[in-house]
Amino acid sequence: MFLQNNSIPFKEILSYSLSDNENVVQTAHTITTNNTGSVVGRGIVGGLIAGPVGAIIGGSTAKKSSTTTVDPVSIHKYTVFITIDNINNSLIKLPFGNNEDNARHIASLLEVIINKNNQMSYGKQ
Repeated sequence: MFLQNNSIPFKEILSYSLSDNENVVQTAHTITTNNTGSVVGRGIVGGLIAGPVGAIIGGSTAKKSSTTTVDPVSIHKYTVFITIDNINNSLIKLPFGNNEDNARHIASLLEVIINKNNQMSYGKQ
């Protein structure tokens, strides 16, 4: 197996762990709506009071309402840690960011390798 510019024989892979450093952040969404129900009425009243400019201003004074919702969003940082039988470099860290599928795929391959290593070492005893 070739990891981080090092060739690692399968027999040196001792164990692994899959870590998910999850952070939950809050995201806010604001929706603003205009009450256009009486735009024409306000425009007419504004026009009667102040002429054409009043009509424009009256028509544009619609009431606004805003609704803000806050939603939690999970941000994942997956990392596979591999312990190998090497005093100089016994731990290899493989960061996968938010790619859970790749992290789990590598973890399952490591599980197979470790099981094969265990079967081979039982056969030698």
